[in-house]
Amino acid sequence: MYIPRELIIDILLTLPVKSLCRFKCISKKWQFLISHPHFVKWHLSRTQTLGRRIRLLGDARTDLSSVELETVSGNDDKISLLGLEFPGRQLDDTRRVTCVDSCNGLLGIVNEDGDLFVYNPSTKKGNQILNIDGHPLDPFFQYGFGYAESIDDYKLVTIYTLGNVYVYSVRKRSWRSIPNRFRFPVEYYKMGISLNGAIHWAFDNLEGSCVIVAFDLVEEKFETLPPPDDVVKEDCTYTLGVLSGRLCLAADKIGFDKQFWVMEEYGVKESWTRIRMPKLSRLKPLCYLNSSEIVLLMTKNGLVFWDLEACELKNVQVGVILNTENGTQYYEAISFGHRDNRCDMHVYEESLVSPEPNFINEVPFLLAGSQNLLR
Repeated sequence: MYIPRELIIDILLTLPVKSLCRFKCISKKWQFLISHPHFVKWHLSRTQTLGRRIRLLGDARTDLSSVELETVSGNDDKISLLGLEFPGRQLDDTRRVTCVDSCNGLLGIVNEDGDLFVYNPSTKKGNQILNIDGHPLDPFFQYGFGYAESIDDYKLVTIYTLGNVYVYSVRKRSWRSIPNRFRFPVEYYKMGISLNGAIHWAFDNLEGSCVIVAFDLVEEKFETLPPPDDVVKEDCTYTLGVLSGRLCLAADKIGFDKQFWVMEEYGVKESWTRIRMPKLSRLKPLCYLNSSEIVLLMTKNGLVFWDLEACELKNVQVGVILNTENGTQYYEAISFGHRDNRCDMHVYEESLVSPEPNFINEVPFLLAGSQNLLR
């Protein structure tokens, strides 16, 4: 039975990454098609449009773990994360692994020795980044990871102190030092938030004002975004997040009501909209669940479901399923409040995106023009 090439490709675009990775073994032509940047981008676009194959990632203690968000319901009392394979990781490796951020299915990762990685947990492909001048990085400084669509490049950003900013280009496989006179607070160790081709941080500056900084990944320079006029100031903790492609700002100050803002139009000060949210410390929005009525939030003490319609809050226990040496599994709850067992959460979509530069871009994408493709 003859099946048109276009139909085969359309069917392949609906399949999960795990299946597509297996199908690469069918033939060199299938491998070429599934690995081609055009196909990879089309597949990612469908994933993002349909909202499927989205996962919740946690970096607790020494492990990376995740769960499919399609399996998570607002009625759940707990979320169980399964461990992810990580390249070069040994069973007795106790170094903590921290996810910098997630972008298009790729993770920027730093361990406690300051080693950097770009990793795709769906394809299990990873790329260790050479340290600057052969020296390890400090895992307790500011990091960011994001994608610049206009130049089709993923970049890791490391900020040391005043005058020291280093940017790694995945496409060029090289570091670049960027002059910088922008002052971050002392002992400010937050990971940046990626959105619209920039990495974002928010903090209380020396004058006691809210500052939102954006590092443009194309221009490789810092800019500031205007905060809301009536956001609380001085001795305030600010947390950034992204919800449905919009920048979010949470403000937490002792003795004041917790504030939560959404920037409806990126970069436009007047578009900041205050949203009624529960009074939780260090609130970071993660995503909507299957219905747009329930938001999954990370707080200082753990994960919560927030029902927007009923205005109800529900705490959710989070734990990881760990394997023992004899092959059995056990469930271990994560305590967010303990420093030695701290956990950060990220949302990422499954994708075929490679953590290494792919120079096949210059090869024409043989779709209708080839009589031999997929035969």
